[in-house]
Amino acid sequence: MQITADGHVLLGDMGDIGGTGRTARTTRIGYLFPGQGSGRGTSGGALRRRFAEVEDVYARAALPATGDMAATAVAQPRIVTGSMAGLRALSALGLHGSVAVGHSLGELSALHWAGALDGEALLRVAAARGEIMAERGRPGGMAGISAPPEAVERLITGLPVVVAGYNGPAQTVVAGEDEAVRAAVARAEDARMRWTLLPVPLAFHSPLVAPAADAFAARLAREPFGRVARRVVSTVTGEALAPDADLRALLRRQITAPVLFAQALERAAEETGLLVEVGPGRVLTGLASEAIGVPAVALDTDDESLAGLLRVAGAAFVIGAPVDHGALFRGRVLRPLDIGAEFAFFTSPCERMPAVDIASAVQPAPPSPGERTRRPRTPSWRAASRARSCSAASSPNASSCRWRRSATTVTCSTTCTSAPSPSAR
Repeated sequence: MQITADGHVLLGDMGDIGGTGRTARTTRIGYLFPGQGSGRGTSGGALRRRFAEVEDVYARAALPATGDMAATAVAQPRIVTGSMAGLRALSALGLHGSVAVGHSLGELSALHWAGALDGEALLRVAAARGEIMAERGRPGGMAGISAPPEAVERLITGLPVVVAGYNGPAQTVVAGEDEAVRAAVARAEDARMRWTLLPVPLAFHSPLVAPAADAFAARLAREPFGRVARRVVSTVTGEALAPDADLRALLRRQITAPVLFAQALERAAEETGLLVEVGPGRVLTGLASEAIGVPAVALDTDDESLAGLLRVAGAAFVIGAPVDHGALFRGRVLRPLDIGAEFAFFTSPCERMPAVDIASAVQPAPPSPGERTRRPRTPSWRAASRARSCSAASSPNASSCRWRRSATTVTCSTTCTSAPSPSAR
């Protein structure tokens, strides 16, 4: 981290360009697009309520409001819709990525960002992918094991389970029939490895979903694809896609191939100073934070607050990326604020304390001859309250306020001129 002469705080490699304290790498943003298992909502959260561009995305998608949001046929169009909406919100703030990585299903969102699929085509392809996989895929499960791939491969030897995802140096995903996956996590337990069952209905990226690959390929043949106009590092190959890549073949292969997220993430991180997860949830942000040294933040399009968007805007500002802060205030009631100007504010006279020294006002009267002397008490809160409510200090006839004192109380016998009322007792 370095603080530049103009007060900016920069993260990452600080090779200087033009004496600005910034580099091309540190001011670039990389986008991470989530896959199945991320998020749960279809409402669009606070972003939909705040930005007309986001509202338009959700209106066109016409997602269901009820039902099983984790079901494959619902989850896949739901997740890519969130990613599209997130892109619109970031664009409204003037933020743009220079490279993208899509985790499994998220590669469709990355291709949309890169110009290879328009919004309508993205929704059609995601919906078809979800429906075909739900219909053709055989039941199974998946689990994440906190161990390097080599250790997990040894662990599952002899089990009908495959490595389905390389999520990080110590985050490996396995897939197979439910019973086989349970056997794998039992071995992980014995080896004192942490594990978790993933909330997915199928054994994605395994031979169990192979029947869906051919059907999906036939469906892709009817879709027009454009060139890859921006830099996408594929989680199918672990390499950047060529502009003229055969996307139909790539997406067919993706159905059963393992997800090379760790490899793709490492390549993308070499080019960026900030990673932003664009879509619902925070799964990829967590994986990236554990695997690499580049800061990662989640937009989380399901969030019912704008906290995610503000975090992204703040992080982008910190690395020196241009941010259109005005977009946060468009359509809202504003009052210009002149820095250094003196402002006058309305005040209520009865909210001001009178200029009376209560401590000196409360003095015990001298005892009469033969009277036993009592220790004076501190004025009660009622006395102080009466003194505040009788705002003689802010009244034109403040001098008319006559204070009556005794050994234990102090009262004012005048009326507060700001509002006619019976005299305070």
